[in-house]
Amino acid sequence: MLTQREIISTLEMLRNENLDVRTVTLGLNLLDCAGSDLSHVRRRIAERVMRLAGQLVPVCDRVGQKYGIPVVVGTHPIPLKYFEAHQKLPYWKDMNMAEIAGDLMKEDRAVMEAYN
Repeated sequence: MLTQREIISTLEMLRNENLDVRTVTLGLNLLDCAGSDLSHVRRRIAERVMRLAGQLVPVCDRVGQKYGIPVVVGTHPIPLKYFEAHQKLPYWKDMNMAEIAGDLMKEDRAVMEAYN
């Protein structure tokens, strides 16, 4: 358990040193999305992700406003080789993944390549 002193010290760092909170973790259990029909599996996974993560940014914004600290939502860049491999899969266009992923897939190509 954090002490009052630790909490105050953290708040002071956030305010005085312009630190922000960058760790927002969302763990999803996809085991019950398994099945023998790949199209159903893809649909169940997409629905689960959108239902549970679809409001992540607005929730982080509300938390930041409530506690007076900036919460910056970010991701690790996807390695370029994985991005290119996923674009070739049939579900990529069928499920409109480029639109669903939004800015997450608009990372600088050189940065994505560095993550290979």
